[in-house]
Amino acid sequence: MDRAARTEGFDFPRAERYEVAAPVAEAINERRARGGRVVVCGTSALRTLETVTGPDGVVSEGSGSTQLRITPGHRFRACDAFITNLHRPRSSELLLTSAFTGREPLLDVYRRELVPGAYRFHEFGDSMLIV
Repeated sequence: MDRAARTEGFDFPRAERYEVAAPVAEAINERRARGGRVVVCGTSALRTLETVTGPDGVVSEGSGSTQLRITPGHRFRACDAFITNLHRPRSSELLLTSAFTGREPLLDVYRRELVPGAYRFHEFGDSMLIV
């Protein structure tokens, strides 16, 4: 099944405005150059950084809007760990998160821990750190 067929029916976000200031891009690039890790908080921030990061992993300053659809198979260039909410089924955020973790490992955590544990989902719910 091709990527387009696997993403049919998901609620992808509209274009989101972003701005990455020069000092932020420089700090991320310096951190990476020293062997440090970059932890991104939130799907919008992750889409932003993936938008402004080149194939060489260098983050550039910039502003604009992004409609980047991150789906399984995406090669992450700007993120080593990720903090995100718990997401609803068939949401683009869940798809993005499964691109980061792998589909089956993420669904296994949802089935084994999150749903039985009565965790709260979506914007004012619980969150997780993925490393």
